[in-house]
Amino acid sequence: MKAFHRAVELDPKLIYCHYQIASTKLLLGLLAEAASHFSQVLQIDGNYVPALIGRGEARFALAMASLSKGFDGRAVEHISQALADLTEAAKARPGFSCVWKLIGDCCVCLHQVSPDVARPTVPVLISVVLPSSHQDSVHSSTVDKDALISIGCRCYGQALYLKPSSADLWHDLANSYHCLGKLSMEGSIEQRDSFRKALMAIKKSVSLDPSHHAHWNALGVVSAGVSTSLAQHAFIKSIQIEPNNVVAWTNLGALYLSSGNAKLAHEAFRLAQSLDPAHAEAWIGQALIAERIGHADSMDLFRHCLELTYHPEASVGYGYWVCQTLKTVDPCHLLEVGQLRLVPRVAREVLLARDSLERYAQRHKRDACALNYLGVLLEQEGL
Repeated sequence: MKAFHRAVELDPKLIYCHYQIASTKLLLGLLAEAASHFSQVLQIDGNYVPALIGRGEARFALAMASLSKGFDGRAVEHISQALADLTEAAKARPGFSCVWKLIGDCCVCLHQVSPDVARPTVPVLISVVLPSSHQDSVHSSTVDKDALISIGCRCYGQALYLKPSSADLWHDLANSYHCLGKLSMEGSIEQRDSFRKALMAIKKSVSLDPSHHAHWNALGVVSAGVSTSLAQHAFIKSIQIEPNNVVAWTNLGALYLSSGNAKLAHEAFRLAQSLDPAHAEAWIGQALIAERIGHADSMDLFRHCLELTYHPEASVGYGYWVCQTLKTVDPCHLLEVGQLRLVPRVAREVLLARDSLERYAQRHKRDACALNYLGVLLEQEGL
């Protein structure tokens, strides 16, 4: 990178050197700096497609970083900017499958965000990939979450039209249809159709690259609601290909737990924990097993998960157990601290549960149980 910087000092208009500096910063994870440097390239040549793609990719990475920290509004802004760049790139080079894949990634990554927030600005030019029923929303410059993921599905389809033998693209298409199905009304024709398409796509991905463990794991996730035996086979096959596959072990444990086999679920979660002690989902699985059999460690397991990282399932589980604990506390032992009215031995638990539930409520505004737990905890703090 120093050599490219020196070349730019000698000739500030060397667009290739500017581009290489920006690309290197993107590879190093300096996302904001990379996006800024790609902008410098575009100031020299506003139609330089590699820089448009690079800035779109940098902004997409910034959005993913924001989502991981719970900054959903900021993520939506980054996605709007990324879509603007990538749409211009697609207009200039419609034959680049990588551009259509990136547009699909930008659309589908917001599936976890609340529908009230997940309304990015979508360029009118991208309306060519929208279903006719969503055309009006595109011309109003914003789209809802269902329409956004529909765009993602069609963009992956366009990428596959250009590169039909890509197992990874079929994998992405399956994931997008699966997300769309989960957003549809339970048991509706739309949901069944989306899940059917997701299963067909991931089977195609597996057939193209049967040696990739991630495709088998995705097949297990997609088929879990259709065929338990197929899902089990897929997860086991993923583990056989990659024995140190903590995600597949965790998913297999979740499948066993949903089927009522707590013993096999515990063993799968235990193996996942041995592979990666910081894998939150494995700890959540153990907490759910403890909860099911009435073990006293359930609350501690949920707490440990939240101490590792934020997870929505752990937030609700831990909030429930903190509220249960508060029911057993003698009111005479309450401690007044300014506006806080906390029990000394559970003060830390109340604060941790409240913080995690507030973050959970930002994305799940219709979860009545979680909102009730949050209300109880806020009441304990006098808020």
